[in-house]
Amino acid sequence: MMSRPARIASIAAVLVLVTCGGNGAATDPPSEAPEAPEVPDAPDAAAELAVMIVSPATGSDYYRGDAIHFEASVTDRLGAPLAAEVEWTSDLSGKVGNGTHVERDDLPSGRHVIRAVAVAPGARDSAAVVASVSECGPFGDWSTSSYVLPYPRGTAYVVNQGNCSGYGHSDFWKHGYDFIMNIGTEVAAARSGAVGWANDGCHDGNAACTNLITIIHDDGTVALYSHLTLGGVLVSPGEQVTAGQVIGKSGNTGNTGGLPHLHFSLHPCNELPGLPNAGNCPTLPVNFRNTDPNPHGPQAHRTYHAQ
Repeated sequence: MMSRPARIASIAAVLVLVTCGGNGAATDPPSEAPEAPEVPDAPDAAAELAVMIVSPATGSDYYRGDAIHFEASVTDRLGAPLAAEVEWTSDLSGKVGNGTHVERDDLPSGRHVIRAVAVAPGARDSAAVVASVSECGPFGDWSTSSYVLPYPRGTAYVVNQGNCSGYGHSDFWKHGYDFIMNIGTEVAAARSGAVGWANDGCHDGNAACTNLITIIHDDGTVALYSHLTLGGVLVSPGEQVTAGQVIGKSGNTGNTGGLPHLHFSLHPCNELPGLPNAGNCPTLPVNFRNTDPNPHGPQAHRTYHAQ
């Protein structure tokens, strides 16, 4: 009979044989750890781009004929300049141009959504702004204008209504100025020419009757000076006048809305509404060289000094 210590040793040997191979290694080695899934490289920040519209600023207002400068800045996502193709479009007029710097002076009037799309290999971005183009204009260079303000040098008056300001200055009469003046204020010729019409005889406060003067210039354009006071027409038809010469006195005749003022407007002909030879002779854009910068003409609610 096997002694107790011998039996214990035998059992231990059997256990070793069951759990180990002949060389003592584990028969079922632990499996290797699974390979980590392949993680794609993070996108290269320098390969992406961002476009920013520098000009025009959103909310900008222009007049028809203004030169509008379109400028875009293109960078990578880290802010470094990046070469890219840029295309500009307008929801109203279609393609505007290509490049980071574009200039146009022929956009139609209306509210434009301007979009810049920048494209580089493997990257694209866009930005948009809103800008408006008014029906008024186009205006010439104010500093070389053929016209001076229609009142004597050294005086200053406030503009009540300007170009395209609505009310009486819309549609047919959209270009023109109402200068607030007391009855009897001196009115001067804005440009040299020959007097066309010189109508007097209306009393201040009579909305149905207007005292006025028209002056025909050498290029055929005609300036209208309206709402003059009774006895305020100081020139006669055919008379030659020079720029700055006093030709009348402001008043409150005709459709003034009860506010004494001088109405001044420029026309391509002498057939104006309310005259015996009335015709369809609309207004023209005009600005003045002898006052503060006014590229789009004097603006409403501002005072302009005749220099």
